[in-house]
Amino acid sequence: MFEIINLEKIEDKIGIKFNKKEYLIEALSHRSYLNEKPGFRALYGLVDGHNERLEHLGDSVLGLVIAEKLYCNYPGREGDLTAIKSHFVNGNNMAEISDKIGLENFIFMGKGEINNKLGHESIFANTLEALIAALFIDQGNQGYDKAKEFINRFFLYDLDNILENVGKTIIEDNPIGHLQKIVQAVGFDVPRYEKTKIEGPEHDPTFLYEVYINNEKIAEASGKKKEVKKNAAINAIDSEFIKNLLS
Repeated sequence: MFEIINLEKIEDKIGIKFNKKEYLIEALSHRSYLNEKPGFRALYGLVDGHNERLEHLGDSVLGLVIAEKLYCNYPGREGDLTAIKSHFVNGNNMAEISDKIGLENFIFMGKGEINNKLGHESIFANTLEALIAALFIDQGNQGYDKAKEFINRFFLYDLDNILENVGKTIIEDNPIGHLQKIVQAVGFDVPRYEKTKIEGPEHDPTFLYEVYINNEKIAEASGKKKEVKKNAAINAIDSEFIKNLLS
């Protein structure tokens, strides 16, 4: 028995109809599902039965569309272009886009992966890239234009605001790297982050981190493991110590 999904529903979500539904099905298929349902590939006439090769292609198409858009709209330094591009393809942004589409409701995953919530963000991001590749292949001569339409709608809709606030975007996306660049430019050692406290339940703890520059505590922050060091770096960048360095 195979799960049946409403392909028209996800087509409505992305605003594009597929000519060959098998491309869409393969884009939505995680390898774990094929492992559990070996007949799935033959039933729908899929090339691979999972989306890994489509993901590889989609990553390149996504990168090209973003790079083209930035080249045509932002005459900035190459380093800034790279940082802005990274903003659009980082895990947080991909997760937000996946939520907007409701991608979780359409992906074929094995039972083990469904229960492994920690791996979902990566699976959703990979599926987004596979979906872009599926559009690129399915739409024939219009493939690049259709992929671009999708990327403009879901990734680049806020491009003007991002370009107007390039500095802020770069800092928010990589505050740890930005802080390191500031302090090393004046000859200081790399900032040191110390985990000083863990609170809350074992399955969902909250961490407290302190930031030290030249053995002086500059800032601190609390939060979940994934974001707490970034938050501490942001607080350090906003501190009087760093403002004085930059003045």
